[in-house]
Amino acid sequence: MKRISSKVAYALLTVFAIVASVSVAVKVHADNTTDPGVAPSQQHSSDYIKWSGNVDDKIDVCIKGSRVWVVVINGKTVDDQIVTVNQPLPSDNVLVTLAHFSGRGSVKVTQQPDSDNGYTAIVRVNDHEGGRGDYRFGLSW
Repeated sequence: MKRISSKVAYALLTVFAIVASVSVAVKVHADNTTDPGVAPSQQHSSDYIKWSGNVDDKIDVCIKGSRVWVVVINGKTVDDQIVTVNQPLPSDNVLVTLAHFSGRGSVKVTQQPDSDNGYTAIVRVNDHEGGRGDYRFGLSW
C-alpha cells in the first residue's frame, strides 16, 4: 500500500472539512428558513395543511375542511401519520397546490375541491418501491 505525505493528507482533510461544513450550513439554512411541508413562497400564509406518514404502495389523502383522512388503494395502512391543519380548506372553489413534498415515489393533487365533490381535495401518494417509504407534503391555497 502506498503512503501519502502529511501535506497531502492535511490538504485532503481540509477539503473534506470545507465540503462537510458547506453541506451542514446549507442544511441548517434550509431547516431554519423553511417550515417542513410548506414552500418558502407560502411561508407567511396561514392557508395550508401539512401531512406526513409512512406509506406502503398507494393511498389517497382526502381533505375536507379541517378533516383529513386516508383511503388505502393498495398496500398496508399508513403508519406514523402526522397532520397539521393551520387553516381549514374552505368550502369554496379554491385551487390547492402541492407546496412541497418529499418521498421516494410520487405525490400529486388528483382532485381539486369544488361543489360537485363537497369541496374535498385529494392527494395521491404512490410509493413505487417495495416496503414502506416516508412521505411529507404541504398543501396551500
